[in-house]
Amino acid sequence: VHRFLAFLTPLLQFRLFLTTNFDNLLEESLRLEGLHPVVYNVSRNSPLPHPSLVQQDLSVVKLHGGAFGLRVGETLDQPLDEDSKVRLKMYLPPQPILLVMGVGGWDRRVMDIVQLVIERRREEGARRGSRANPLGSGASPAVYWMHFEGECPQPVKTLIKATRRGEVCPVRTYNPGAFLMELHSGLTGAHPPSPQPYSAQVPRPIVRPRKTPLKEQKPIRFFVDTMAGYDLGASLELARLAAEQAATHTPIWVDLE
Repeated sequence: VHRFLAFLTPLLQFRLFLTTNFDNLLEESLRLEGLHPVVYNVSRNSPLPHPSLVQQDLSVVKLHGGAFGLRVGETLDQPLDEDSKVRLKMYLPPQPILLVMGVGGWDRRVMDIVQLVIERRREEGARRGSRANPLGSGASPAVYWMHFEGECPQPVKTLIKATRRGEVCPVRTYNPGAFLMELHSGLTGAHPPSPQPYSAQVPRPIVRPRKTPLKEQKPIRFFVDTMAGYDLGASLELARLAAEQAATHTPIWVDLE
């Protein structure tokens, strides 16, 4: 995921990453591609960086702090203060589009940020005279929310009901990294070049699960190709099994070829 976010940064002109992760995988991936992000660790006792700083460089804002200044405990459930809301709103371009990945919506601070993005789009729509359709004619949603579950997490459902139609678009995915890889390939028609090696193969197959009754499941199964299947039949069946079991197990995919 982090590598493909880095590949897409110059292509889509990303200027700001807001993350709740403590690790440095994102900024290291950006640096591998010759980019120079400025990282801001927002610890428990530090405010958000001033918008003038964030806007002048490629910025990574760690909302829960970094390795040496974590924001943990009850503070994660506290709403954003007014100063933080003002600063975050100033971070945003006139018509922001927010892609939410790896978050279930249970973090109050994250939900406040999502609401700020929606408000910013509404304000811009009103300024342009699109009161009937605050997103603008034919405009994309303000928020795309990616989730693994069969249904949206409850906080996202609540958000959709509380907002106007089309402002929040839930998108189910089996693998965010595969989504970003497909996005890059769709925009460029090729895999991204890089001075550093990376895996272009999804760690596990992404196939829509096929529900199988428990009584039909067996501890050992054999998958055999047939001539009519052009050597793909057994692989697809195995991929479906792995995708099905991934909901409750961690498949270990061993390729012996």
